[in-house]
Amino acid sequence: MTTGTETTRSCTIEGCKRPYRAKGYCNVHYNKWRRGELEAKPRYKTCGEEGCRKPLFRKGKCEEHYTAWSASKKPQPPAEAKPAEEKQAEVEAKAEEKQAEVEAKAEEKQAEVEEKQAEVEAKAEEKKEEKQAEVKAEEKPEEKQAEAEAEEKPAE
Repeated sequence: MTTGTETTRSCTIEGCKRPYRAKGYCNVHYNKWRRGELEAKPRYKTCGEEGCRKPLFRKGKCEEHYTAWSASKKPQPPAEAKPAEEKQAEVEAKAEEKQAEVEAKAEEKQAEVEEKQAEVEAKAEEKKEEKQAEVKAEEKPEEKQAEAEAEEKPAE
């Protein structure tokens, strides 16, 4: 009941001129508030996501929506980071490439060694032939001398 000195209160919802009943609302808005239909000041502490009526957990959201929201706020690893398997495959590929290079160099060295060995053998063969030619050249004067002596003996 109101006395003459008190002013009549009205509903706190903007644009509503109905008389005050409870919690700052008129009868219509108070009933909406009790049913949880009033968005301005919810009666029940429910999730702030649209259509979700689960109880609050943190930051105005239910546990499900809070978990999703907090996961989206965590810094994501750089896109350049590669999984361990890709890195391992890359390392193995580089190792195989290095091994191929080492084998190619080893084959080149082996070819050089074989070439030099062939040159040395060819020089040795030439020297051997030269010595044989020298020996034959030394033998020929002796043969000529022997032949010359043989020719002189029948003449006696």
